[in-house]
Amino acid sequence: MSKDISDAVDRIIEQWAQERPELDPSGKAITGRIVRLANLMQRRFGAAFDQLGLSEGDYGLLVPLRRAGEPYELTPTALARTRMITSGGLTPALDRLEKRGWIERRPNPADRRGSLVRLTPAGVDLIDQAMALHATTELELVSSLSAKQRDRLASSLRELLLALEPE
Repeated sequence: MSKDISDAVDRIIEQWAQERPELDPSGKAITGRIVRLANLMQRRFGAAFDQLGLSEGDYGLLVPLRRAGEPYELTPTALARTRMITSGGLTPALDRLEKRGWIERRPNPADRRGSLVRLTPAGVDLIDQAMALHATTELELVSSLSAKQRDRLASSLRELLLALEPE
């Protein structure tokens, strides 16, 4: 890539270098771009889900159930962990999804005090449609990179994630 081409992150780094020359803002060349890309990607995913009447938050709760495989159910605790939300925040979200007919809650036969959250057939259909849109959008988002560039970037991001993610 030519040094003549710059993006918003380059401009931010230059501004910090000028305003606070004693700081090393070079980490922002990576972190700033990851954050900016995440925001741009979330907007595109949100636009794709809008056609299904699905919010990104609802997608984030429904998709782990689909990934769990048949019978597409998890405990509320396991579901909350996938979204890193509290049980207090989960309850109203599950109420909303249940009212829309996408999930059902039932007693957990393995734990008399617990329950299970399960995708309904309508929920499975919705998530299958949403995941198809999501996969198409993901491919569109990385289409400016060659296969080799994608592989290198995926490998570098994996290394960074493994170094930062708690075990």
